[in-house]
This record gives sequence, structure tokens and C-alpha cells, in this order.
Amino acid sequence: MIKKLIIFIVVVLIIWLSAVYYNNKNKSEEIIINENSEQSEKIGTTTPENISDALRQKAQTYCDKENTASVYVSTSTIKVVGSLLGAGTTYINANDNTMFSCPVVAPNYVTQECKDIMNISEQSWQKICEN
Repeated sequence: MIKKLIIFIVVVLIIWLSAVYYNNKNKSEEIIINENSEQSEKIGTTTPENISDALRQKAQTYCDKENTASVYVSTSTIKVVGSLLGAGTTYINANDNTMFSCPVVAPNYVTQECKDIMNISEQSWQKICEN
């Protein structure tokens, strides 16, 4: 019994260390949404100075919507995290109001667009609200 517990702890530790390493490795990556260069934006390079007051105000409007757990912004993208089980996250391009959703699904069913944007480090998103 103790041997199984030790093996379990070692496996969990290895998985956790792998996740930490992978997250640190991807912190500096930039993701480009929309291939059209006029509408492209780089996410993952956000600093508080990059975020306009208009974007903050627009993001704030999503805070009061039903089933919203939290709202974040990065450059000109708004990230709305759903509060319902399996809802996932919706990403809105504030420039042209295009959006896409990344529901909670098995890894084999995650779209490439969702994989790309989910690899952005949490430090790149500025929190607007949390419900």
C-alpha cells in the first residue's frame, strides 16, 4: 500500500514539474489572431500601458453578463471565462467583435486556434473582474 502511494506521489510530482517547465518555456511566445495583417494582433505581449481605457470599459460590460466567472484583457482581445461546468472560455477581438469559443473538451477535440491561445501565459492577461 505504501509502495503504491509513493509511486502515485512521484507520478504526480513529475506531471506537475512538466507543467511548470512547459508554462515557463511558453511565456515569451506571441500568438497572432486573424491572418489578415490589418486585423492581426499579438497576444502575449500585454503590459498595463498597452490596454486602453475603452477596451477596459468594453471588457467590463461582460462582467455583468449571466454565467460569467471572470473577464481578462490582453492587447485588443477580451477573454470571458464561463461559470457553467464545461463552458470554457470565449475570446472576443475588440476591434471587429469577432469571437470564438474554447469549450472544455477532451484534448483530442481542442481546435488549433484554442490550443494556440491557451498556451499564452496567465501573466499576459490583465484581470478586469471576477464573479
